[in-house]
Amino acid sequence: MKKIIPILAGLAVSHAHANVVITEYVEGGGTNKVIEISNLGTENVNLKDQGYKLSLYSNGSATATGETDLIGTLIPSSSIVIYNNGATDAFKKAAPQGIDGSSSANFNGDDAVVLSNSAGIVDSFGQVGVRQQWSNDDGFNSKDKTLRRLESITEGDSISDDDFTSQLSQWATFDKDTSDGLGCMGEAACTGNEPLPIEEVDNTPPGVVIISEYIEGGSNNKVIEISNIGGSDVDLAPEGYKLELFSNGATQANSEALLQGLLIPGSSIVIYNNGATDAFKKEAPQGIEASNVIAFNGDDAIVLSNKDGVVDSFGQVGVRQQWTNDSGFNSKDKTLRRLATVLTGDTISDDDFASQLSQWSVFDKDTADGLGCNGEDICTGTEPQPGVGTEIGDETGGGSESICTNCPDITKVADQATFNDSVYYTNTITADESNKAAFKAAITQDISAFHKQLSYSEVWTAMTYTDQDPAIADNILLIYSGRSIPKAENGSGSASTNQDYWNREHVWAKSHGFPDSSQLGYTDIHHLRPADVSMNTQRSDNDFGNGGTPVTEAPENSKNGSISWEPRNQVKGDVARMMFYMDTRYEVGNVSNMPDLVLVDKAETLRTGFSDGIGELGKLCTLLEWHENDPIDEFELKRNNTIYEYQGNRNPYIDHPEWIDVVYKEQCETPVDTALTASISGAQNVEEGQSITLTASANLEDITYTWQQVSGPEITLSNTTEASITFTAPEVDSDTAISFSVTITKNSETVTEIASFNITNKTEEAKPEENKSSSGGSLYYLFTMLIGLGLFRRKYS
Repeated sequence: MKKIIPILAGLAVSHAHANVVITEYVEGGGTNKVIEISNLGTENVNLKDQGYKLSLYSNGSATATGETDLIGTLIPSSSIVIYNNGATDAFKKAAPQGIDGSSSANFNGDDAVVLSNSAGIVDSFGQVGVRQQWSNDDGFNSKDKTLRRLESITEGDSISDDDFTSQLSQWATFDKDTSDGLGCMGEAACTGNEPLPIEEVDNTPPGVVIISEYIEGGSNNKVIEISNIGGSDVDLAPEGYKLELFSNGATQANSEALLQGLLIPGSSIVIYNNGATDAFKKEAPQGIEASNVIAFNGDDAIVLSNKDGVVDSFGQVGVRQQWTNDSGFNSKDKTLRRLATVLTGDTISDDDFASQLSQWSVFDKDTADGLGCNGEDICTGTEPQPGVGTEIGDETGGGSESICTNCPDITKVADQATFNDSVYYTNTITADESNKAAFKAAITQDISAFHKQLSYSEVWTAMTYTDQDPAIADNILLIYSGRSIPKAENGSGSASTNQDYWNREHVWAKSHGFPDSSQLGYTDIHHLRPADVSMNTQRSDNDFGNGGTPVTEAPENSKNGSISWEPRNQVKGDVARMMFYMDTRYEVGNVSNMPDLVLVDKAETLRTGFSDGIGELGKLCTLLEWHENDPIDEFELKRNNTIYEYQGNRNPYIDHPEWIDVVYKEQCETPVDTALTASISGAQNVEEGQSITLTASANLEDITYTWQQVSGPEITLSNTTEASITFTAPEVDSDTAISFSVTITKNSETVTEIASFNITNKTEEAKPEENKSSSGGSLYYLFTMLIGLGLFRRKYS
């Protein structure tokens, strides 16, 4: 019997291969991309239980570049359509017959698609490891065609890297964008009476999010921890989770913080005040800084809610009260952990909170060792960790014409074909270039007039137009690596941690002036560029500058620790002109929720909070050099035109690069080096015993000092290499001249300056009383002492 088991297993796999095959392939216009699979057998096939997935191998890759896990039960003769979300409606099917599989349904006629399950490869289209557009004399073409598997084919091609030529005769060919056969196997159009697959039934318990810890510690040691005590993942942003603070008995929220992150079962997220000590903070995605909400004082209310309503609460909305009981509970100066036995939150936020106090375990003020795990116990460090999840602003979902995940439809607000330069820049053209401040202000006025603010999710969509690869319409160009990848491979939602996907790089780092997504600069696509998720992380929020260590992933870029970032030569000018735009667009007072963005000629500039008004980035003169060495190219011109159509404003330094010299060049011009000169201040006649300070100065910077005494009573000098020397004038018998020299050196050039002045002898009348007749007084006291000594000896002898 033991020898029979492997044979039976092998037969089972073979039977499964014969049942489920790829029955239709659509490579249409735009993102009209579809793969249909059908069950040709006589038994139901549960796709999820058997590990079925569809994998894309792009551009001759030997490893999968995109995958879609399949769900549902394929009953005999039923079909499932895996479609690209950007396809038109004719190529989509509603669940359970349709599955959004944009990461795998994104082929271009020269890619390979593989259907597999937990036992191995089931079927394939194309040849893995080979980039080729397949065609034959019968009209078959893997590009711009709809292809349907012949009914006579009952077994898939399980060898995915064999020559695909032998398989071409298995397919019937139809015109591009033919969709009437989707949802049924065979060559004929569907009748609408075909059997449908069965929808997947998920019996997994739902996720349950509660407030699991409350810390009201010393100073800003304030924390709210939320945990998922349910059985399914909870993606906070799409579900609309937020935390609200109701201060001092308010009935309306004083502030709120939108939450993001993927809370897997058993994981926790810590929402902290940025002023807290490090023990009360966690790194993202486990930590969220929300100082505006995490600012309670023991008598306030906290409410956790999502799009369906209140999820949990602490305290009582509308009541200002410090809560206590006889068991030591106190809402002030304590760490409180929710008991593990509590399985649901307090969804009535204005009820009497006294009934909830028994749900909490009490710990001393500033106890932090339970943060990051649900329950009363100290965290062990082995608890489940939350994931990144969908970013705030990405939760709106895709639009009907979108071609990437969470990319909504956007409409044009301007027409490049009717753009008139002299009308658009009317204020700048008439401004006086000799008045640089006024000239820059005129530019700011012109480029601000028709600026439409995009949402952060709309930025995804806009970038698919602004940074489209001119050679491959379905691809996007990445700024730092220079890679061309499918637009659909954007790092949104569950793909946010895929290091090879692209995301939205803030070229003017958002931590340098606009850390909040509501701020206009946060979503200004003039400085937002697609970048590899990994390269975005590498750049971080460094200033720009030359030098550093080549980045392993893309060695044409260099990084100097946490100080500066040098992009590849091909985009240095692009970066510079984006930065000049940002410095000009966001002037002080121009946008209510933005600071004055300023380019400075230094690195390691300050990072910013939402309201501290700091917006510096460097280095100015390096950027000017990059602009001069990397002129504007066709891609940059087209990008500026496209941004104009979707955002309504333009980068003036792409339209008029000559204006860069007018506004910025003077700040980077090296001043003419004049002859070195020096002077000494503080040299004046003094009386003996007075303090005097001599200070040297020069007309140039970066100099060294050497002080010496030239003449007069000897003085012991200290700090002879500093700009100033200080000493006390010595006593002299008569007015005495004294002089000092300082030698100032810059590079090989030196200059010496001498300061001379008099030390005045004090007159006898001006000297202290006890010093008058000092000689006579001494003899008198000596004579008196001798007489006294004689009398003493006579008395006791």
